[in-house]
Amino acid sequence: MNNMNKLSNYNYEVSIDETTNVFYNSISDKILILNKDESFKVNYLLNNLQEFERDFPSIFQAFCAWHFIIDKKINEIDFIKENYFKTILNNSTLDLTINPTLDCNFNCWYCFVTENISQKKGTKMSNNVKEKILRLIEKKVKSREINVLNLGWFGGEPLLFYDEIFYEITNNAKQICEKYGCAYSNSIISNGYLLDNNKIKYMKSINMISMQITIDGCERKHNKIRNENGKNSYKKIISNIIVASNILEKTQLLIRINYDKTTLNNVEEIINDLNSVNKKNVLIDLQKVWQVSDSESLSIQFEEARNKFVSAGFNTRIWAFKPSRYFSCVFDKNNSFAINYDGNIFKCVSRDYTTPLASISDDGDILFNDHANDYSARNVFDIQTCVNCKELPMCFGPCLQKIVENTNLEDACVLKLSETKVEDYIKIRAYEVIKKI
Repeated sequence: MNNMNKLSNYNYEVSIDETTNVFYNSISDKILILNKDESFKVNYLLNNLQEFERDFPSIFQAFCAWHFIIDKKINEIDFIKENYFKTILNNSTLDLTINPTLDCNFNCWYCFVTENISQKKGTKMSNNVKEKILRLIEKKVKSREINVLNLGWFGGEPLLFYDEIFYEITNNAKQICEKYGCAYSNSIISNGYLLDNNKIKYMKSINMISMQITIDGCERKHNKIRNENGKNSYKKIISNIIVASNILEKTQLLIRINYDKTTLNNVEEIINDLNSVNKKNVLIDLQKVWQVSDSESLSIQFEEARNKFVSAGFNTRIWAFKPSRYFSCVFDKNNSFAINYDGNIFKCVSRDYTTPLASISDDGDILFNDHANDYSARNVFDIQTCVNCKELPMCFGPCLQKIVENTNLEDACVLKLSETKVEDYIKIRAYEVIKKI
């Protein structure tokens, strides 16, 4: 027996209460929940690896498989980097996020479209652009250049022109993928107001793997912000969420709750209103409105609200932590693009849409311009702070757009912007595991 192993640099041990500890590895995303006596024994063995391997070989091999213990020859940064580039340079999958329009049936005060985009009325995708997108899809699929197509729907409100844009593109793309044997899925970010039973059933037929619907607090708070020319929307959206969660049983339904300094005071009302959802495929995502500044009292409100959802049986998402993905944002991937309603192509949807990096030709080819070069040679491993950070495998640093814009990357640290510390994130994950036992 030789001493050829070492501990991973990405191991954590967190105490969740007086009797329980959690061991976590951020590369494998493996969680072990142990009592204090077990934790003491594991700590001893992890600090005496030769004895561990000799006395408990099968358990030792499990800890190796879970990446808590690794071969001494492994450079973990090289390991992470290899998986990062393998993921972002995988051109066999095409991710297209489509904005059918930047118009919306609501007018939320904090919307980035309202804030940053001058033309936000009368922005409707033309038949010409729609046909170019379908030619692009057919060209990629027919040539076997890709074997997976993921369509994402964004806006504006992506269901605003449902029949002539959303249905036409998704239905035709499905037929193309079925014809040539290409895997096909959709995801959508919507305000949920325009959903109905028929639309939800159709979404099941096009493999809608993810749906995000936003509410703005309890009924009184929400209706002040999200309304259709003054017409209340809360009850209709909640009803649509409940129906969607039960029909789309294989879809991850993310309920995003945007909050300011008063929103979180009444989460019990939201929990009660969501009582009939299928909690198995629902995730609650509490997101602070970007114009609202951080404060200690708001952070306390956030934790209390999240705990109330967890106690009510809901799973929650912590947006800053994305283990096992090997990228920060979907647009970090080489073959991932955002197509605006006018046919211009971007690498981010949360921008003003004034500087495209490409367009689509009449034949369905992506025509890159000089601006595309800005995105070609930048990656998170150029940022030494990220390379040195123990949390790198859980967040992968600032997104590609922030790197390209030469943002002060220290200030752009994802985890500095998170309301949740890494230790609390691990505790949340542990509680969710315990809940399933």
